[in-house]
Amino acid sequence: MKELLPDNCEALMLYSRGVIMDNKEMEYSSRPHIVCAFLPQIPNVTIKSFRLTEYCHIMRRRTGTVYDEIIDTIVNHDISLSNHETSTCFMLFCNYSVGYDSAKRWASAVQKCAEISGKENHVVSVWGGVLRETALTTKNKTLFQRMEEPNCITVLITGRIQTWSTVLDKKCNTKEQVEARLKLFKDKVKLRKHSIGFMFVCTARGTEMHAEINLESTIFKRLFPKVPLVGCFGYGEFGNTTVNEVKEEKNDEEKHKRKENKTWYNEFSTVFLILTYG
Repeated sequence: MKELLPDNCEALMLYSRGVIMDNKEMEYSSRPHIVCAFLPQIPNVTIKSFRLTEYCHIMRRRTGTVYDEIIDTIVNHDISLSNHETSTCFMLFCNYSVGYDSAKRWASAVQKCAEISGKENHVVSVWGGVLRETALTTKNKTLFQRMEEPNCITVLITGRIQTWSTVLDKKCNTKEQVEARLKLFKDKVKLRKHSIGFMFVCTARGTEMHAEINLESTIFKRLFPKVPLVGCFGYGEFGNTTVNEVKEEKNDEEKHKRKENKTWYNEFSTVFLILTYG
């Protein structure tokens, strides 16, 4: 497959138990399936990938480190553009064997730093999760570690692009609840000329939870019929809900408690992400 890539193309490969394409959730199969999503070069949009070092490295002097570069990208990307025109999407992936704990700590550290700096709203959307294995590849090289080593990769998409993400948590476990949550999501999303959707779902959901195939992806496609959807199944999910999907009658104490308990790492959940531009 690498031979088919353009010379300047970098591809993130995710190895999972199942994949999603539009309203088809291929959870199990005797044959492997491959789903590809390629993002074009978009004016005023930067896409950066990072191989994350061991978490302990960010506890040292940060100048010049990967941590520094990630935070600088998040905090400073919109200095020349108004906030309503720009967005930052934070994607995080790791292998489940040994990268899981490190990825959770990285997510917490980036989230906490953004909050301390007063820039928490700059990370508009979060998407990703825990997989069997991950790899970064270019036409000439594949960055792939042995499975017994921690493997964490993050992708930052910043600039003149709008992004939204939403988390269907483990309490959102019926067809009616899924549809209600995604309708609230749809009411907040403002699609532009070009859009793409991403779905990361826990292996404990799908037919195991709903006793029905393709339920969540089918609801998404009914609400967003013109948005292509790709995704995969995993063993833990990174994501946030970027829009206020609770009813207005919730009081301030409940809202404050929810904010304190928020985290980018989830379990038994499905995370949807939409990127739109043009």
